[in-house]
Amino acid sequence: MANKPESMMLADMLVHGEPPTKFLKALAVIADRLHPLYDAEPWIAPGKSKESCVLSSLAVRDFLWKIGFKDAEVRPVVMVMQALDGDGKQIHSLRCGDPDMEVVRRQLVPGGGWPGHMVVAVPSIGYMIDATLYQARRTQWENLPGMVANVIYGDADVQDRIFGLPLLGGMEERQDDGSTFECAWLDQPVNRLWREAGDASQRDHRANVVKQLVAAFGRWTG
Repeated sequence: MANKPESMMLADMLVHGEPPTKFLKALAVIADRLHPLYDAEPWIAPGKSKESCVLSSLAVRDFLWKIGFKDAEVRPVVMVMQALDGDGKQIHSLRCGDPDMEVVRRQLVPGGGWPGHMVVAVPSIGYMIDATLYQARRTQWENLPGMVANVIYGDADVQDRIFGLPLLGGMEERQDDGSTFECAWLDQPVNRLWREAGDASQRDHRANVVKQLVAAFGRWTG
């Protein structure tokens, strides 16, 4: 993976690199408001949006589009993470999504759950946002950020593949105990079955949240 860039925390969101000022403001709004706004909606259980990648990603995409990031798009991915000891031996691992599309098709529940993971990419500025990393928190990764804004890998990096899928982005952290934490988002554009998930078809479920995100962002005069 690429060397760890500079980073900062915005509420529960880890932000890598140096995003453009307007995008940084948008990230601050997402980090501060996205999930609390969903928690305030009467139709959804508090905390549910943190594990609903389609619902949250579509809201983030719509918000970014409305404030001027017209190439914002949702991207289906397979998210993988692992912890390695000082000798490079794997001690923990986790995967969200499946690289085998036959498995995805068998597990799909039309109108319900979708066996995959989703992020938002903004190619024009080279960034991706995972708004639902919360669901990957485990005892061994209790300090995992709930959301991540990460630099999209360049052409040289997408030649590297895991499970046959190109790397969209990744991060690597050296831990105090000498172990290393790695996380990678693998681009899976063929996994369009998310469109059959319940959260994808019900635009009204996110409309109020998107409206309030836009209002919180306000005017941009930069």
